[in-house]
Amino acid sequence: VRSGGNTYVGGDFTRVGKPTGAFARLSLADATPSTDLPPVTGGYVWTMVADGSGGWFIGGTFTRVGGYVRNRIAHILPNGTVDPGGNPNPNDQVTSMAISGSTLYVGGFFTTIGGQTRNHAAALSTTTGVPNSWNRNTQPLSGGNVYTLLLKRRAHLLPVLVVMAVLMVPFAQTFTINELDAAYFAATVILL
Repeated sequence: VRSGGNTYVGGDFTRVGKPTGAFARLSLADATPSTDLPPVTGGYVWTMVADGSGGWFIGGTFTRVGGYVRNRIAHILPNGTVDPGGNPNPNDQVTSMAISGSTLYVGGFFTTIGGQTRNHAAALSTTTGVPNSWNRNTQPLSGGNVYTLLLKRRAHLLPVLVVMAVLMVPFAQTFTINELDAAYFAATVILL
């Protein structure tokens, strides 16, 4: 993701030229990695979203960020440190994020987050990490894990959150592209 004069990358790596962990900031000018971000270890980064104040929320399979236990979701502050509060601790990986105002929407394989049941999608406070009352229980809607969240703003209308989930399909079947789209993915459109 590009922001200012930098590109932020996350993935299944531990170094970008030098040890960085699974999250790194690279200068657009010369692609050198920054040394002021906390190392992300114990897994990889699937997703990231800017917090609107110069920091980042990251999600994935990782277990530690900058020495803090942060299971699968963390907030990195604008100064490059880990937010010491707000540890929602989902019970499985986070694969997607979208932000709207003071709400962070997350999707993934989890069934609990912040100690509350939230099947594969949750809305968290950006300041505390606590789930709010939004609970759409995506399991019955999709039958699969959430891979993509898309927050679409529409003029003079409520925002819409699109949840993309992968459905279980027999491996040996052959599909055309149109059939593949319909067979493997289900989209749920939710008015917020």
